[in-house]
Amino acid sequence: MRELISVAQVGRSLGVHLILATQKPGGTVDDNIWSNSKFRLCLRVQDRQDSNDMLHRPEAAYITQAGRCYMQVGNDELFELFQSGWSGAAYEEDGAQRKTVIAKMLSLTGKAALVGKRAKTHKRKEAGQKERTQLDAVVDYLKLLAKENGYTHMLQLWLPVLPVSLYLKQLKGYKSCFDGNTWRRDRQEWNLETPVGMYDDPVNQSQDTVRLSLSQNGHHAVIGTVASGKSTFLQTFVFAMVSRYSPSDIHIYAIDFSVKMLSAFERMPHVGGIIYENEMTSTMSLFIRTSSINSSG
Repeated sequence: MRELISVAQVGRSLGVHLILATQKPGGTVDDNIWSNSKFRLCLRVQDRQDSNDMLHRPEAAYITQAGRCYMQVGNDELFELFQSGWSGAAYEEDGAQRKTVIAKMLSLTGKAALVGKRAKTHKRKEAGQKERTQLDAVVDYLKLLAKENGYTHMLQLWLPVLPVSLYLKQLKGYKSCFDGNTWRRDRQEWNLETPVGMYDDPVNQSQDTVRLSLSQNGHHAVIGTVASGKSTFLQTFVFAMVSRYSPSDIHIYAIDFSVKMLSAFERMPHVGGIIYENEMTSTMSLFIRTSSINSSG
């Protein structure tokens, strides 16, 4: 609320104006905002008290028609009742109402005896389509006009929310090196890493790609509660690695004590083996093999 009060007090001199909307102004709008708000618009309210809180007059409690509104400037320098506009009407490009003509067979009484199935289907489909409103049409036109005249988008206070579903091919910097027969990769770009997701940095107004680098950062831990997406993340990471690097570049050995989601990669040429729960002999063999690699290195 302090930020809103500051905008109301000093915003006008900076060209920043506050438009504040509320259902009940009494007790919620600060006195500093009231004293700096010269223009007041009041539609229908619940009772006389709400009207008095807003206008210091009871008239708004007696409004009966939707969209009717009182405008008050200063201390009744102007007090007028007006009808606010409605932009939710269906937009018709030619200005005419669209009608669906359906052929009908009439009986001797003049009533419809048979209606074609094709016409019925067309009418149902048309009814299911979302109508384009006049507001939609105006917004689309202004967007087109801004693009044609080179207007840039205003700085957004916040970025769009991260997508619920995100494919690797949508990530900046991701490129599969497998062409269907072999892996082709520029050796000068060698770095054992891959894009795995997107992060959101609200403080710095940025969204960018999360890269997981084994050659630079070494070991990684993936931590999360049940059903938080750990197995899915590991699947994504393994798929990204095998699509970016050849079997001569990387060898993968996995221990899957979860729901065997990594079994999808068992037949990949990069994969030396995937060990599941209760396969203790194989688990010990993997650790012995890993230890021998470390000692020889």
